[in-house]
Amino acid sequence: MSNLEKMTGHTRLYRRNATYYHRASVPTDIAETYGKVEETFSLRTKDRTEALRLVRIKAVEVDGRFEAHRKELARSTEPYLEELSEDQIKHVGEVYYASLLADDDDTWLEGFDDLVDTEEACEWVSDVPDSPRTTFEEYIEGIKSFEDDARYELARGIASEFTKDETEDILSWDSVGHKLSKGSPSWPLLYRERNKSVIRACEAWSARNKGDVIETPKVDWVNQVQTPSSPPIQTPSASDYPQLSIAIEQWVRDTEHGWSPKTKNGNIRWVHDFLEICGDRPLDQYSKADGRLFKETFGNLPPNWRIRTELKGLHIDQASKKAGDLNLKTMSHENINKGIGKVTLFWTWADNHYFDGNAPQPLKGLKYRLRRNPRDERNPFSHVQLAKIFNAPIFTGCKSETHWSASGSTLLKQSPKFWVPLIGLFTGARLAEICQLEIADIETEGPITYFDFNGVLANERKEGEKGIKTANSERKVPVHPTLLKLGLLEYIKQTKTTGTGRMFPSIKIGADGSYSDHFSKHFRRFLNSCDAKTDKTSFHSFRHNFEDACGNAQIIGDVRDTLQGHSSEGMRGRYGSREIDLGVLQSEMNKIEYRELDLSHLFRS
Repeated sequence: MSNLEKMTGHTRLYRRNATYYHRASVPTDIAETYGKVEETFSLRTKDRTEALRLVRIKAVEVDGRFEAHRKELARSTEPYLEELSEDQIKHVGEVYYASLLADDDDTWLEGFDDLVDTEEACEWVSDVPDSPRTTFEEYIEGIKSFEDDARYELARGIASEFTKDETEDILSWDSVGHKLSKGSPSWPLLYRERNKSVIRACEAWSARNKGDVIETPKVDWVNQVQTPSSPPIQTPSASDYPQLSIAIEQWVRDTEHGWSPKTKNGNIRWVHDFLEICGDRPLDQYSKADGRLFKETFGNLPPNWRIRTELKGLHIDQASKKAGDLNLKTMSHENINKGIGKVTLFWTWADNHYFDGNAPQPLKGLKYRLRRNPRDERNPFSHVQLAKIFNAPIFTGCKSETHWSASGSTLLKQSPKFWVPLIGLFTGARLAEICQLEIADIETEGPITYFDFNGVLANERKEGEKGIKTANSERKVPVHPTLLKLGLLEYIKQTKTTGTGRMFPSIKIGADGSYSDHFSKHFRRFLNSCDAKTDKTSFHSFRHNFEDACGNAQIIGDVRDTLQGHSSEGMRGRYGSREIDLGVLQSEMNKIEYRELDLSHLFRS
């Protein structure tokens, strides 16, 4: 950058050729630890007036980074406390309670969406579709779920990992600023105070929802004075730690043997994004400021930003700024949380590999709090959507396997395009569980024919192996009478002749190492072709339809959990056997029906 020419009008305004730049040397008091000697970057304009406006804004932002780094350095040299006073713990609770009500203020200012119109066609943009703003009904349901979790923990004297992480993050806030030793007896009291604050906040939110005026409190945001009670924990000098890029390479070598191709690609992509955003420095020189920068950068980006025409070829920070300037619809908080989780996996490994329990955790506690509908951001298909799906040419007659969206005389009863959606509707199984089925997984015990969903846990699965989401996903599910009447066993008998051993031999392994990859893409196109897709419905919606059908048939919770591969709740989930007699499962499965859905045309074919 030596060819930058200093401009008049602002001390940090420079120009190279015709483009203006911001340039500032890192202050001497933080130069050794900041990771670079100056903050120099393009303002991406050739207009002097616009450059003067932008450089003033960027100068404030950069000064904020300098100040944040100073605060992180100051905290790193403060001693760890062995215990907090009662007043300090209460202050933590008050600050957190005030922040929750302030979050609620922002939610109300943003407003709520109306209920999703299930017949409205919306464009798919990613595997996890971007969610609309919360509806008022979802918001109320989210409050109840948030409160129930806190009451459950408070009553039992326990704390979830989320509660622990969030409490640790609260202590790092500028308005709190306590460094507490890991073995401090104050931690359980802090977890309890956090949950009490959640309950108070949920009660306040509920009152607001009835029209009551509940003001957001003004707390004392000044740090409480800390009384040093133990010497600071010493860490090795920066020269003892490798650069982030080198550590990432070692992490991949150490752990990739346990990853599926899809997991590997996702892990590496997210961690390299962190490297690209925050820069390459020795491991001990990262802080929460880097985590916040990572989160803020992705907070501006749209789904699939790398292939968006407006952003293609841009560096990630440039893409983030341009996306913000263009006011592009941003990716979902769920997806950003997923990325935060991936990067946190690396830092957990780094803690075990290079540190002794004192590694930086730049993203710990930074996940968005999601108080949303527990249907995994998916709705069941409506009656109208189901009618459109099962009256599409695939199920009534199409031109060919290739031209499945055009009407014709060809029936696809030997195709997964026909069977996979029906199995999804009448088992509630996940798409990946269905696509990977082998012929040997359709078994008979006495008069009962059943699906045997099995495999290795997803984090242990190799390419081409059958996988399951959790240990509870291994289960036996009786085949619904409708599937038998439609000729499922005849289909299986004919498929045996292929010699592949697979129930759907035409479904090949996708780029992510799973059998569901290609079919997932097909099903999105299929929903679009029959005008049955919305931004909150996907193949997973069949799972919600099955759940609703179980409820309508008044099937008890334990049986419903077994059929869908959920863990059982309550005492039975803790102490009882999950094995339910196949005869009982068959009897309950026979009760399931979709009264508004007419499938009679499928039996005539």
